[in-house]
Amino acid sequence: MPKHLVIIHRSVGWDKDSRIRKLINSFSKKSFEISALIWERANLKQTKTINKKTKIYLSKIALTSKQKIRGGALISFFEIIQEFFQGLFFIIKKKPTLILIQNHRQFLHLLSSYFYKFFFERNVKIIWDLREIPPFFERNIITKFFFSLLCLIPSHIWVMNKGRLNHMIDIYKISKKKFHIVSNFCEKEYWKSDKDILGIEFQKFVKHYDYVYIQNPFLELHYGFNSIASVLAETKNKIICTGNITSNLMENLTKMFGSQVIRNRVLFTGVLSEKDLKPLIDNCVYSIILYDYEILNQYFCDPNRFYHCISRGIPVIVGKNPGMADKVKLFGLGVIANDDGRDLNLLRKSVLQMELMKDSFSEESFKRAEKFLIWEQNNKVFDLL
Repeated sequence: MPKHLVIIHRSVGWDKDSRIRKLINSFSKKSFEISALIWERANLKQTKTINKKTKIYLSKIALTSKQKIRGGALISFFEIIQEFFQGLFFIIKKKPTLILIQNHRQFLHLLSSYFYKFFFERNVKIIWDLREIPPFFERNIITKFFFSLLCLIPSHIWVMNKGRLNHMIDIYKISKKKFHIVSNFCEKEYWKSDKDILGIEFQKFVKHYDYVYIQNPFLELHYGFNSIASVLAETKNKIICTGNITSNLMENLTKMFGSQVIRNRVLFTGVLSEKDLKPLIDNCVYSIILYDYEILNQYFCDPNRFYHCISRGIPVIVGKNPGMADKVKLFGLGVIANDDGRDLNLLRKSVLQMELMKDSFSEESFKRAEKFLIWEQNNKVFDLL
């Protein structure tokens, strides 16, 4: 019987979702035909062939409710019903042998997948890839019980690291046998690929200065203001920031440093694809990667941008979030701040420390990390399917 994988997911953008791309590559190499059903933030309907030779197909769906002004439970309920049936009809049409549900917010598609399994294909395997710990279900004993029931449906539940695995087992009392760790590591090809040349427009901005790479500084939980302010205050480096920005961030930076300093030393690129991020990472002197460790998912974070940097041999400044800090300490990949980045004065000290150490991080440290932190290690989980 031909192997056919159906992926169901919500995403900021297909070309910006590193985990989806890596999963598709891995299962394509195992001779799976792949059909992905994705709702993107742009809410545009589109069907396209990603690769005809290897049989990779993409369907983007648009929710009618997203085209209306959000307001009230009725619209939200209609959205849930529409998304459920779109997923169900897609699964029935594609006749998969394997279904991969991405994200805890897509739990309704566990039900549609179970419907397909019960009435159409008893041998289909269902995977729930929990990119995050589902905080909504931890509210009370009823929601915890409901989540535990949902976990009976999939054959396998994937989490990103051991910290999240232990937390889920402790909170929901689910059998450890169902859980498998599928980490966000970069592929071996990404580790080994040649250094990309910085684009002309970026070269003109950087000139002869070093620059620091910062991703998504607009998110408060990433402490973007503190990251940018620390570099501006303690170094002569320039800064390249990818992702969106907010007027509040710009106002605060301008108030502290003046508009001319911001204009001359900080470049905001907007949202870029993974491919376009690589030359910016390859040529930076170091990167600052921070997450609010008082938020459960951020405490156990396993971010792509962390692995993107270390796999290119770029030292990092991280907070005391164990998912990143433990690896930085173990392999000697950068500087660990004294908190999660919320204290500007402490972060400035970390930047000064990095400035003193940035040339001392050895290539051997990153090569040693590569042996343990590559995506292909997840193949032992994929081989179970």
